[in-house]
Amino acid sequence: MQLGERFTIYLKILLPVLALLLLNIAPLPGRYTSGLREARQAQMDGQHQLAAAHLRSALDAQPERSELWEQIGLQELAAGRNAEAQQALLSAQAAGKLSGQGRLALGDLAALRGDVPSALSIWQALLIEDGPSAQLYQRLAQHLEAQREDPALVEVLRAWHDLDPSDAQVSYALGLNLTVQAPSDALKLLLAAARGDPRLEQSVQVLRRGINQAAAADDAGYGWVMIGRALGRLDEWWLARRAFEQAVAAVPEYAEAWAFLGEARFQTGENGEPELEMAHRFNRRSPLVQAITALYWRRQGRLEEALRYLEEVARQEPAEIMWQIELGHTLVEMGDLPAAEERYQQAVHLAPNNSLAWQALARFSIEYNTDIRNLGLPAARQALFLAPEDPAALDLMGLAFFNLEDAVSAERFLQRAIEKDATFAEAYLHLGQLYMQQQDSLRARDYLRQALALAQEKPIGIMARRLLQHYFQEGG
Repeated sequence: MQLGERFTIYLKILLPVLALLLLNIAPLPGRYTSGLREARQAQMDGQHQLAAAHLRSALDAQPERSELWEQIGLQELAAGRNAEAQQALLSAQAAGKLSGQGRLALGDLAALRGDVPSALSIWQALLIEDGPSAQLYQRLAQHLEAQREDPALVEVLRAWHDLDPSDAQVSYALGLNLTVQAPSDALKLLLAAARGDPRLEQSVQVLRRGINQAAAADDAGYGWVMIGRALGRLDEWWLARRAFEQAVAAVPEYAEAWAFLGEARFQTGENGEPELEMAHRFNRRSPLVQAITALYWRRQGRLEEALRYLEEVARQEPAEIMWQIELGHTLVEMGDLPAAEERYQQAVHLAPNNSLAWQALARFSIEYNTDIRNLGLPAARQALFLAPEDPAALDLMGLAFFNLEDAVSAERFLQRAIEKDATFAEAYLHLGQLYMQQQDSLRARDYLRQALALAQEKPIGIMARRLLQHYFQEGG
């Protein structure tokens, strides 16, 4: 074969191959690459809806890139556009391009629309098929807790703890839930959690005291009350309720246990009046029974009746500052601010070395704008002097300066409150409000989000949500 003929044959063979290679290495369409690039930038800026729009533009340019559907769904979910997120994730699933993360998000969407059984089913299937992960256990635990599925919740938390024994938050959650089942086992986990995360130290010490008091008690009913009270101080009212239920089961005539059970039922959204009636049947003269009854009637708006109970308790225990503080709170609700101030001043007089008494006086002055410079600020300063590590005292100092328009001092004390306790939601809310006043929207939104995440449906969380909705159109 001549050289020219051979070259012609090689050329006929190579040209199609070269053409294919050139097609493969040719740059992708500009609309596709620019869509991906702009989506990444929008995601980094927290503009998730815009990121989803850019991803859709990229997908329009290259419809065969069906893996983009999952990314679109995740961005729509982050933007709070749940219907669009659902549609995109189902498109990814139909194309066989849905990863474990996408299925996790489908479970999240089911939970958000109130279909918790479907969410749990999706996550449990993922657990079997893809194996355990912290993300899965977190979802399962969160929703089992919301459903009050206590045995299943403890089982999930145990499995999560086995997966990562060094995770302090998991150790704490498991220990917390075991306080009403196996207190001695709970204490070991709680102490390990505090060692792993010093931010948990304060809460663990509250639980530790309750568990130790219960272990030292000869009376099982009293022991469960001590554990329940510790849980109640941490706003863990569902678990506190379990403890108080065990207290009245152990000692059916225990008036204080019935009163605390009534309070726990109220705190968990039910009517606690029948339990309070039982408490009065067994010991209507008990100061605790009368105090808890007063709080109940105050929340029902029957302030005169609440005041009558509190005055009787204060007569029985004239040296107890908490009754003076509660009388102050009740008189505030009745609109009698001068009489309320007298009660807060009486608390300070009774316990001049007690930071809580000074905090109550400072909070009253600040919240009701009663001579903040000469009353609220000095009271807050004394409260902090008596408890320099207390984040609530630091927060009050910051709040006093905030109301006196000293933004620099306010920021300093509020930041110190967070340094002492990174879970102290009030300081995040107040910093958010401070930065809003300074028109620093980025920092304001960040701190309000933190307050909402920490407090959720508590008053601080509700306030943070309202501010986020009003000023940033988010948090709904």
